[in-house]
Amino acid sequence: MKEPEIKIQFSTSIDLAIDFVLKKSNLINPDDSSVINYKNIGIVYFIYLVNKENESTSLVYIGKSKGYLFKTRIRNHFFKKHPKTGSKLGKVKSELAQGNELKLKFLKVTPESFRNTLEEELINHFRPLWNIQKGRLKK
Repeated sequence: MKEPEIKIQFSTSIDLAIDFVLKKSNLINPDDSSVINYKNIGIVYFIYLVNKENESTSLVYIGKSKGYLFKTRIRNHFFKKHPKTGSKLGKVKSELAQGNELKLKFLKVTPESFRNTLEEELINHFRPLWNIQKGRLKK
């Protein structure tokens, strides 16, 4: 007897998300008013480094948040680190001290449960610098 098999194809959604990430347009400042809390929605967000020296823009981090915690999560990365979070505040401060700029972009994800899968797939695809540690993906 053959075992039942369920094939789930997220490829279209993931391809659309990859295209969204690759477009360097519509980047916002972390303190932009569009960074608000959303109810019953997942968020996958992207931090880009804008190098002032060579004017390049590169994706450095992909993260996720429950919609109702999104604004707090961004504040932890860019402004004030909470002791219990894996904030990137140290890296942010270092880049700003070098004269670089950091920008943000985010996707609202429904269903919220798809947020984890999408974040993992995008990290595996792009392998952003701040998500990688010593050649391994951070857990």
